[in-house]
Amino acid sequence: MTAHRNLARLTPLILALAAMCWGLASADDESNAQVEAAAEAPTAPGDTVYAAINAAYQSVRPIFEKSCFDCHSRNTDYPWYHSLPLVGGMMDDHIREGRAHLDLSDDFPFGGVENQAGGLRKIKNEIEEGEMPLWSYRLLHWSSSMTGARRDSVFAWIDQSLQLLGETSESDQK
Repeated sequence: MTAHRNLARLTPLILALAAMCWGLASADDESNAQVEAAAEAPTAPGDTVYAAINAAYQSVRPIFEKSCFDCHSRNTDYPWYHSLPLVGGMMDDHIREGRAHLDLSDDFPFGGVENQAGGLRKIKNEIEEGEMPLWSYRLLHWSSSMTGARRDSVFAWIDQSLQLLGETSESDQK
């Protein structure tokens, strides 16, 4: 994939951040190569690549809030039936386990994920397979399903993020 096609997939927000962080004056081939080189080597959460991914995440965060935050963040909206002894205990265990695997509370990079690229691929796979949100959650939260435009937006963000991390999605590898 050429540098020009990579940039065409980036959101205007990422381009603005790239211009600010790397001093890009134009989108010529030399500047595109600089963006690609910088995007291929993130080493810590403070990197500009992580900042760019997190900035773009803000556009899909409302989707994650609706579909994922009750189990994968500190922002759980407990329903009335959480007050029932057995149900509440089961929900608490499920939420504790969910946060241990993926914690979206503090935006990107996500907590509970050692390898951020691997975590992004896992999120995409879980959604593709219909594993997340869980069926039992969707049963009681009808609007939480991640389908259609919401799913496409999340997948586009994941694919862009993987490109910035110098990774590819599993579907690109096949």
